[in-house]
Amino acid sequence: MNIVLAPSGFKESVSAEHVAANMKEGIIWALPEAKVISVPLFDGGEGFTETMVAWTDGTLHSAEVTGPINQQVKAIFGFLALVRNVRL
Repeated sequence: MNIVLAPSGFKESVSAEHVAANMKEGIIWALPEAKVISVPLFDGGEGFTETMVAWTDGTLHSAEVTGPINQQVKAIFGFLALVRNVRL
């Protein structure tokens, strides 16, 4: 049996990757023969950069930048590497 998991995260509490990992664990427990692929969904909000970097084996970086009301804030950005082939 092939199963594709495509969860979204739970804002400010659980990432989409964490949700997918726990779903996969439960499925494998119940159906050990299942092939499970996780493809977390994102709308470009929280966790998007971190997941895209992890998905492509890229690198995550941060820098101090000036925010919208002229205060210093930490910004996160990433460089993507190779895109993985996903096959069932």
